[in-house]
Amino acid sequence: MGKYAILRSYLIYLKNLDITELPKTPSIERFLSEIKKPKRFIVNEETLKEEVLNCAACPLSQTRKTAIFGEGKLSAKILGILDYPRRDEELQGLVITGGYRTMLQRLLQTLASNLEEVFLTHAVKCRPYNDRPPEDEEVLACKEHLVKQIQMIKPKVILCFGSTPIKSFLGIEKKITLNEARKTTFNFEGIPVFFTFHPEDMTKNPQVRRLIWEDLQRVKECLKKELS
Repeated sequence: MGKYAILRSYLIYLKNLDITELPKTPSIERFLSEIKKPKRFIVNEETLKEEVLNCAACPLSQTRKTAIFGEGKLSAKILGILDYPRRDEELQGLVITGGYRTMLQRLLQTLASNLEEVFLTHAVKCRPYNDRPPEDEEVLACKEHLVKQIQMIKPKVILCFGSTPIKSFLGIEKKITLNEARKTTFNFEGIPVFFTFHPEDMTKNPQVRRLIWEDLQRVKECLKKELS
């Protein structure tokens, strides 16, 4: 058992005893300072692609046909993160396909006149069986790939579509809804992170289009400041 698993078990034990506070000793101070430091990865695109395509970190590796690395240039100013590949994406090797792709392109034109300024990827790189939403463990297993992509691309802003990326950035313990996440600008290693609806949601509820538009205006203002 790793040290973090041991610590988690110990904290659960203390919680069961109704102990909710601990003295901040020098040892605890050192531990907290370590876990707050973001892990830095040094990796190039080809190496990371190989890692993603050959990943076996979760059960999705047993059922996928291929993993979807992403689309776009590493010089992109905007990183768009969708939730996970569906059947058509897996078959075509694209992040998003069909009418949803057209919708997304129109939305992104609000932020970038040239779509080469956008890199697209998924929070979870492999298609879950039968297009079901990914399990929490599958999201967390894929997080390291996503972090490496962010550190490699160094975008000015990150725009997430759908609820799955919330777990990638905010963890699975915080049960934050998409509507709650939309109202706040988060930060990942100094990069502003925004959340909005998936293009698929616009077909289910026409009012979502207006809400996405409002979210994109906030992203646009932030991007303008980041580029100035």
